[in-house]
Amino acid sequence: MGTWGFAAFENDVALTWMSDLEDVENLSVLDSSLQAVINLPTPSETECCEALAAAEVVAALHKAPSTMLPNPVLDWVEKHPALTDALREKAIDALEVVMADSELRDIWVEEDDLDVWKEELEDLLQRLK
Repeated sequence: MGTWGFAAFENDVALTWMSDLEDVENLSVLDSSLQAVINLPTPSETECCEALAAAEVVAALHKAPSTMLPNPVLDWVEKHPALTDALREKAIDALEVVMADSELRDIWVEEDDLDVWKEELEDLLQRLK
């Protein structure tokens, strides 16, 4: 995976996910991306990156967007203002799974950047609450 930063959209997987999001007219892609990591004992790197991207979109729908959101995501959020508490709670649950036990977490441990990555996710978690 090509990664150039710690933010949710600073990797190739999230950018591909974002291009798929542009074609979706409802929140189903957010729900399925978040549910995917919740259902697995140790989610893969790809599943985690997609879930983090989805969680950032949920945070933006919750009126707490990252300053680093790509313009296509901001445009999509503007056209899809509905957000349920259940989806927001699912984003929180997915984020906690990714932070606790996932291949993506293991990668940041190996890179010796776990603390910086966790700070990014803690910020997202606070914006979701």
